[in-house]
Formats: sequence, structure tokens, C-alpha cells
Amino acid sequence: MMQDPVQFHEVLKVKIWDTKLMYPRFIFDSELTNKFSKEFHRWWKKYYVYPGSNVNNVKVRLIPKTNRTLEYFLVYKKPSREMLTRMEPSTILT
Repeated sequence: MMQDPVQFHEVLKVKIWDTKLMYPRFIFDSELTNKFSKEFHRWWKKYYVYPGSNVNNVKVRLIPKTNRTLEYFLVYKKPSREMLTRMEPSTILT
């Protein structure tokens, strides 16, 4: 028997918190991205990963956060020529 998708939606399910993974977000920059990932992991291992640390077994996965640019706001898809030239029959009452 199938469950009601409205009551049992995937998004509404309580997710179990995974204490072994951490997803820090950073602002994406094409120039710094290659260096930032390496430097962050070097810093993480130097200051947080040591024997007896609470976060010794935590894995870090960096998630880039992109900012919307002006291009994002101005670019739009033009309607097709057919839609622009199609004429609707007039319904003017005389």
C-alpha cells in the first residue's frame, strides 16, 4: 500500500544528524577557490585534528555559496517568434 505523498513527503521527514560530517559554506571566488580548499584543510588538521580531540573523526566538506550577479538578474529567455507573431481573434462586440 502506498503512503499519502502529502503526509509522508521526503522533505518533511526528520533527518538524523550526522556528527561525523561538517559542511561549512564559503563564498565562491574563482581566484581563491583552489587555494582556499587546500589552506582550509591544512588549517583544520593543524588546529583541530589531534589525538584526543572531540572533532578528530569529523570530515569536512566545503560547500561553495554563490552570489547572484547582475547577469543572473538581467538574462531571460526571449519568447519564441511564433508566440510573438500569433494574433488572437478579436472578441470586440459591436
